[in-house]
This record gives sequence, structure tokens and C-alpha cells, in this order.
Amino acid sequence: WEYNGIPRALIRWTNSLDTVGGFGVNDTTITLDTSVSFSAGVSHTLKVWTSHPNGQSDSSNMNDTLYAILKPSIAAGTYSVGPTGVYASLTQVVNDLQFGICGPAIFELQSAYNSSVETFPIQIPSIPNSSIIRSVIIRPELGAIGLNISGSNATTIVDLNGAKYVTLDGRPGGIGNKELTITNTHATGSAIRYINNAQFDTIQFLTLTGSNTSATSGVILFSNTTDTNATGGNSHNTIRNCYVNGNSISMNCLFAQGNANAATNKFNRIVHSHFYDFFSNVSAAIPTGVHVSSGNTHWTIGEIGSGNYFYQTAARNSTTSPALSLAVNFKPIYINNALGTRFVINGNRIGRNIPGSVFELGNATTIVGITCRGIEINAVSALDTSFISGNTISGMTVFSSVTNFYGAIFTTGGLIQITDNIIGSDTGTHSLWMNHTGTTALANVYGIRNSGSTGIISRNLIGSFTTAQLNASGNMQLLAVYLTGAYANPYYIEYNQIGSAVTPNSVQSTASSIGGVNVMGLVASGATSSTIVFRHNTVRNLSNLSSFAGTNNAVKGIYVTGTSSVGATISHNTISGLYSASRNTTINQSSAVIGINNSTSNNGDNYIANNRIYNLFSTADINVGCNVVGIYYGSSSAGLNTIENNTIYALGSHIQNSNANISGIAIGTGSSSPI
Repeated sequence: WEYNGIPRALIRWTNSLDTVGGFGVNDTTITLDTSVSFSAGVSHTLKVWTSHPNGQSDSSNMNDTLYAILKPSIAAGTYSVGPTGVYASLTQVVNDLQFGICGPAIFELQSAYNSSVETFPIQIPSIPNSSIIRSVIIRPELGAIGLNISGSNATTIVDLNGAKYVTLDGRPGGIGNKELTITNTHATGSAIRYINNAQFDTIQFLTLTGSNTSATSGVILFSNTTDTNATGGNSHNTIRNCYVNGNSISMNCLFAQGNANAATNKFNRIVHSHFYDFFSNVSAAIPTGVHVSSGNTHWTIGEIGSGNYFYQTAARNSTTSPALSLAVNFKPIYINNALGTRFVINGNRIGRNIPGSVFELGNATTIVGITCRGIEINAVSALDTSFISGNTISGMTVFSSVTNFYGAIFTTGGLIQITDNIIGSDTGTHSLWMNHTGTTALANVYGIRNSGSTGIISRNLIGSFTTAQLNASGNMQLLAVYLTGAYANPYYIEYNQIGSAVTPNSVQSTASSIGGVNVMGLVASGATSSTIVFRHNTVRNLSNLSSFAGTNNAVKGIYVTGTSSVGATISHNTISGLYSASRNTTINQSSAVIGINNSTSNNGDNYIANNRIYNLFSTADINVGCNVVGIYYGSSSAGLNTIENNTIYALGSHIQNSNANISGIAIGTGSSSPI
């Protein structure tokens, strides 16, 4: 026999073996040499052959030799990777990992490591014997700085292809700052891909950069699997403390699209990471920080105290490089999945709210349909609750010529709770500044917009929100909270704060607006089959500073309209500090200033009670007949309608506007008298 090509001492074995097919003993075990050692992760060749079986010449010597290449599982320990390391490259490491590990193994990139020795993609497979106690860590060695794994590959640079319990850590020795960057310069490839049941993996303290222009890929890609079982999917993975750079080229910093069967990507967690410079100038493109599409469920994007950051590092418009000159739809966090459920979006910061960040789209000359939605959940399943909570969306400026061009939080369908978010700021006046440059009849911008979702909107703060209508042929509306669509269950809007407690004109249309702007606090519109409840909200310091005379130029605290088979409950709200410089003389629900409006057409019971409404003023500077109304009731409901126990005071107009009409409570023509 031979070991690694070196002949070894002859071994004599003197017992008898039966021939193949005989009834006697025809196999045995022979110990070759107890002194032979198989080093972990090192290939060994073994050649063994027989002669004179049962003391006779071998009449058929074509089957008497065993030739094998053996590579034992990698032993627990730390292995260097680089020019003078145990391994010259990560490519060699992953070739050995396919044979398994015997314990936790750490592979450290030397200071002199250079990724030019790699073969891309570096494919980390499903590793035999890997587990929570037998894991793999890849990281720089202690003292290494500025390391890069860089290449151009149409697929990916690092491929977590069925890998389990693998950690990519950018910190030298696992401590300190991130010192490892993974870059793919190819137009279709990712920096890291999860595929074929990559599970329980962690990437942390890395900088990831890509140039991927695909709408269905990203700097990080969660792909699909060949598995069809519920235990499959790229699941239970964590992304922590990473900087994911779209390089002003990549459409998505992270994109996830999994299987349509039970093997969805699920229970993935993204915390304390930065997603920035996601970009495209392709018409109708959707650049995103995190885009979770079909085949995914139960994701966590941010946690309270460990949220993520989404921003741009430069303004984007037709004069910048790269230029933004087409109708592009920016969505920092985008969930678009009709079958997924229980998405948790918590504690994230979106916009110009960290040092060096920018979030400005378009400019005053923009005449294209740029849109932006800070967080969007579209058409998720109602089988379980999804949560949008504790996020801060601020420091954003958008110029656009189309309707619905901005929504800080935008949800459609499903069962969703929207709670404890800060949209804009509690101080100042221009944290969010939305500018309409088009001729749209009513271009809407939203703090929170919910269409057809069941759930609650509670304890949110919306302030420092400014709008401007920059085209005299157009009109726009600022709706701090807006509900529309059909609701099968009661919907509660409660304990929200619209407008600053200390800053006048916190939510406003600027005096520079040359078209109509409606500024509204809490709004419900559309057909619904269940009660909508507004209770314990505070709406204050809302102003329309434009003197435009059109119908669509007003300030309204709570505004309910549309067709419904049931009624609305509006109770225990406080509305104050509503001011309008509008020369709008329209009456009823279009009056220049309204505290509470209910002009629904329904068959249910309407209840407006125990509200406090004060300091509502028309500040029009000429003598026109503007209308200031505490409560306007114009519903044609056939149900039980009640207006009671409301406190309304301090309603008025500018001294020069002596023709103004002031009403504590106004009942519209054709309405029942519910007072």
C-alpha cells in the first residue's frame, strides 16, 4: 500500500476469504498503520492492493486495487487565509468546507490578503456537521485594515448556497470597526447572495457595494430554493451593522424574491444597518433600500433601538450626476407581497436625518412624475398582523408634477398596525417639504395613507411638514393621515398628534403657493362596511399661508366624507390653531377653515361628541366672505346621528375681513338635525 505516493510496509494477512457469491466470510477489516495521521483540511491519497489471495495467484487482477483521495473534516480552530496562511484563498477554504467541520472554525484574512487570487463566486455550500455549536466565521485577522473582496461576476461575489451557521464579520479579530468591503462591479451581480436554503447565517460589520441595475436583484440578494417544504427557504438569517451602498447605480440595496410554495424566505432580520444611494433613472423604475417581494414572509426590518438608516448622499435632479430626469418611484422600504404576513418594520430612520445624508429629489424645474414613499406595504395577507412602529421619517424634499407623489407611510390591504412613528418633527417647519410643479387637479401628499387595510393608526406624531403648489394651474392636498378604500372591520385612529405642540404653522402650505392647497389633519374617504373611529387625537398648528382664492385652498382638522354603509365616531379630540390666509369663500365642507367635518352618505350611526375645538381663524387680508366652522355636519345618514358635549370657542377672522362667516356648528342642507 501507498500513502501520499510513498510505499509503506507490507501487511500480511493469513486468514481465508470466500469468493464473491460464496456462503462463507468474504470481507474483513485491516488496520494499515496506526501511526498515519490525516491532517484536517489537507488532501491525502491512499492506494491499497492485494496479492496472492488465500495463498494463490490472483487470476483476475483487474479489481484488486483501491485508490482514494481522502480529506477529513476541518478540525475546530483558527486558520489563516492569505499569502503565507494555511489557506492561500477563500476559494480553497470553501473547497474544504464541503467535507465538513468537527467544531467551530474561524478563517482569518491576513493583512496582505488580496482577492485577486479568488475564483468568483466564492460559493459557501451546505457544510456537513455545521450547527449552532459547530459554526464557521470568516473575518480579517487582528490588525488588518482596509481589506477588500472585489470582483466582477454576473451572479455574485459571495454565494451562501445552502450555507448554514456561517458568519461573515468585517471586524479584525471580531472586535472594533469594520475593515472588510465586498464589492461586485458587474451590472447584474450581487455582492452577497442567499440561495438554496441558506439558513442561520449572519453578515455583520461589512461594507457591501454593488453596481446592479436589475429590478429583480440587489447588492444583497435573497433568492429562491429547490426545496418545496415549509422548513426550506433562505431563512433565520441576520444582517447587522452593515453599510450597503448602491453606489448611485444599483436599483436595490437589498432585494428578496423567494419560492411560491411553502419554502418561502422567512424569519430574516435586518438591524442597525445603512442602506444608501439606491438609484435609477429608468422610467417607472422603483429604487429601494430594502425590497421584499413575493415568496417571503415574517421579516423583521429594524428593531426599537436597533433600527436601520435609509438615505442618499447627494441630491438627485436633472442637473446632478447621475441625473434624475425621468418618472422614478423611490421607496426606501418596500414590501410587495400578497401572500406574506407579519412584517415588522420598527425603529428605522429614513431621510436626511444623519450627518452627511441627503434626501432631495427633483427641483423647481422638475416636470416629471417623481414619487417617493418612505415605507410602503402593499397587499400583504391579513392572516397575521404586520407592524410599522417607532420609525422616524424626516428630512426629505421632493419636487414632482404628478398626484400621490409622496407618502411617508403608505399601506394597502392586509392587517397592519401603524403606531408610534415620527413623520417630520415636533419642532420646526420644513423637515418634510413637498412641492407640486404640475397642473394636476388635486395632487396629494400624505403623512400616513392607508387603503383597505384593517388595523389601527395610533400614537403617531406628524409635524414640520410643508407643501407648496408651484404651478398656478394645479392644486394639491396635504393629508397628514388619510384612510380610503373598503374596511371590513372597525378602524381606529387614536392618540395621534398632528402638528407641533410648540411651533406655529407646523403643518402648512407656504405663502409662495400660487395654486390651491388643502391642508388637512385626519381624513377618511371612500366606501366602507365598518365603523371608522377618530378618538383622543390632537390636531394643532395647521396653516394655509397662501392667499389663493380657489375652492381647494383650506385648512381642516378632521374631515370625513364618502359613501359608507355605517357611520363614523369622532370623539374626545382636540383641534386648535387652524389658520388660513385663503380667499376661498366656499361654504359647507369646502369652507376655508373647518375643525370637524362629516359629510358622508351612509346608513349608519354618526357620533360627534366630547371634542374641544378652539383658535380657528381666517387670516385673509382682504374683505371677502370666508367661512370658519367649528363643526360642519352634512351627512345624509338615515341612522342615529348625534352631536353633543363639544366645546367650541375662539373662532374668528382678520380684522379686515368683516364679511367672514363664523359658525360654531353648521348643519348642511338636506341633513338631519342631530344636535
